[in-house]
Amino acid sequence: MLKKTSGYKLNKLISETPAENIQFALDVSNKSLNQVQTELKKIAATDSFTLIVIPNKSQRGVL
Repeated sequence: MLKKTSGYKLNKLISETPAENIQFALDVSNKSLNQVQTELKKIAATDSFTLIVIPNKSQRGVL
């Protein structure tokens, strides 16, 4: 289900998506996974969505 992409395609997707349509959760860990899953289920009930996963080697919020 997850597949790799190029920086170009990722930048194009983000730049062409209105900012108000972008939601993100920083530093998701096992502790907050249930809450994130609940939010994703709410969105999936009415819309499809694109999920971007960026593994963090150290926890840091950059956005």
